[in-house]
Amino acid sequence: GGAIILCQVMEDSGDVPLPRNFALHQLIHLEQVPTAPADMYKVDFIYEHKTCHGEPTFKVHWCSYDVTEGSWVPFSDFSGPSLPEAYAQGIQSDANCKWLLNALKAASKCH
Repeated sequence: GGAIILCQVMEDSGDVPLPRNFALHQLIHLEQVPTAPADMYKVDFIYEHKTCHGEPTFKVHWCSYDVTEGSWVPFSDFSGPSLPEAYAQGIQSDANCKWLLNALKAASKCH
């Protein structure tokens, strides 16, 4: 038992409670809710990079894990380019930043 709060999932603003006079098409069965794959983990931040077999690879800190459990992740394993690109933008060395951004663009074209 217990209360159920119906929410509409909004991309940028989180969950928004539905008004009391919602339409039936706004409801979905729980079986229809897509779930993340069991082997998908959330990256908290990137703190190092290197090239491995010609592909940009990043040392990541995983959300809810100790920093000692960070691991190297190839660019092709990221769900999108935004986090690696943000990391590249923050690199202090201009030459290193430009090189990494170019490598990311090239890798994006391959995948």
